[in-house]
Amino acid sequence: MYIFDYNQPAIKRIGIGIFFIILLTGTLQCSNPTFSVIGTLQLRLTSQSVPQEHVRSVFLTISRVSARSEGALSFEFSNTAPRISDLFELQNGITKNLDLLTLPENQYDAIRLTISDVKIELTNGRQFITVFPDSQNVEIILTPLNPITVRSKRLSDVVIDFDLLRSLQAMGDISHVNSITGYHFDPKARIVDLTTVGQITGLVKHDNGTPSIVSDDVSVKNHPITVVQPGQEDSVSVFSSREGEYTMFFMPAGSYTMLVSPTDSTRAWSVDDVVVTTANLTRQDVTSSRQ
Repeated sequence: MYIFDYNQPAIKRIGIGIFFIILLTGTLQCSNPTFSVIGTLQLRLTSQSVPQEHVRSVFLTISRVSARSEGALSFEFSNTAPRISDLFELQNGITKNLDLLTLPENQYDAIRLTISDVKIELTNGRQFITVFPDSQNVEIILTPLNPITVRSKRLSDVVIDFDLLRSLQAMGDISHVNSITGYHFDPKARIVDLTTVGQITGLVKHDNGTPSIVSDDVSVKNHPITVVQPGQEDSVSVFSSREGEYTMFFMPAGSYTMLVSPTDSTRAWSVDDVVVTTANLTRQDVTSSRQ
């Protein structure tokens, strides 16, 4: 501790005082690193395309978004403003901003979504609404393939992709919209770092019983295509369009196995080593054989 000698000239005492003020200010700034190591995590919503012919809208209310830093035992950072999104509007690569989390520079290994209600509107105007009480809110924890890195004064961008095919299960007779009696909602989603994604696209067709003649191949509509990475449990499924085309959006770079289920008239089909690279489009057509 420095003690001023008041017998020294005034100008010297003032200079010493200024020196200690500068030293103290620098010490305080170094002891609180949050001034310079805050970044932003942008969360987007989307959903893969599914042929829910009787459904017009799926409104999801997310009441809380939380982030967990790598190695932590709990979710330390949360935003609690409710957000309502129609997942049916967020297909074919369309995204919507869900939240912006201001976070300390770190790596984050999980995002938790708290869902307070879901409203499903059918094409005939009927609605099914499920409201979850505070004590029974539905929570899903999303873990990326690799931790999400948040850097100082920079924006990190991720997308949360809902799988409507696995999330919604209709009850009653689904052959006609008026015969549906309700829906069971069990949310399934994945989270993907947008700095590492590409796309897979192609055409689904069968060989019309003539494998050697390509010109008479027939496109197959509303047919499910699934991809999975070796060693991973999570899969991504989409359906072909009326023209037999399909696209899988927001696919992390890597190698995938593609699987196509059999139908009454076509055999199962699969292929390994469908390689996705960052910011590129991978073409993979499907040609199944007639039974």
